[in-house]
Amino acid sequence: MVPALFCLDSLSEGFRTQDLIKFLEDDQRSHSAGQPSGKRSKIDLLIDLQDKIQQGKGIGYQHWAKVYNLKQMAKVLLFLQENDIHDFAQLEQMAAESSSRTDALLSDIKQKEARLKEIRELRTHIINYSKTRETYATYRKAGYSRKFFEAHREEIILHKAAKEAFDQLGLKKIPRVAELNEEFNRLVKEKNEHYVVYRKERDRMRDLVNAKKNAEMILDDRMDNPERSKKHQI
Repeated sequence: MVPALFCLDSLSEGFRTQDLIKFLEDDQRSHSAGQPSGKRSKIDLLIDLQDKIQQGKGIGYQHWAKVYNLKQMAKVLLFLQENDIHDFAQLEQMAAESSSRTDALLSDIKQKEARLKEIRELRTHIINYSKTRETYATYRKAGYSRKFFEAHREEIILHKAAKEAFDQLGLKKIPRVAELNEEFNRLVKEKNEHYVVYRKERDRMRDLVNAKKNAEMILDDRMDNPERSKKHQI
């Protein structure tokens, strides 16, 4: 598996081929002597993954190797190094936290979009209400005359629709269009700003989840258990 080691030569000091080989040899001697390896190194996850790839053993690795290649593995290892990820538990936690932030940002964006839609509709109703107020007042004074209704059907329907919308929103006072425009412009700006943050967090979450899935699959030799195998499908 020389190519697997070669792909790590571009990593920084402590992660190069010779460094990984020395670490593996020292770790192997320690285990052979029956001694605990002591405090786990910050590159343990990288070492564990590299060791598993070199051995080419394990159901997890064999399943992974059918789908992925060493170039993709190198990207995962580089991602772990650049983000100073020490072990699988840390990777798992970071993926979960990033997923939670991504969901929260998306939820906030959707709430703003819903309010923007509401403002658009409300502005339309306010304008229609204002334009048709005198017509409706005359219609009411005419005792809701059928003849008057037919002559001003469109205006009366628009006025009624506006009043129903105000009632559904529970408005005690009809807001000014200028105020709604100010809120609309503010929400658009905030939504655009939050969407930039969301896209960055979403991409980071995807990288973390991808690294987690790859590491989990390679390291897990229990995938020959059918029940566990279902949990690790990519």
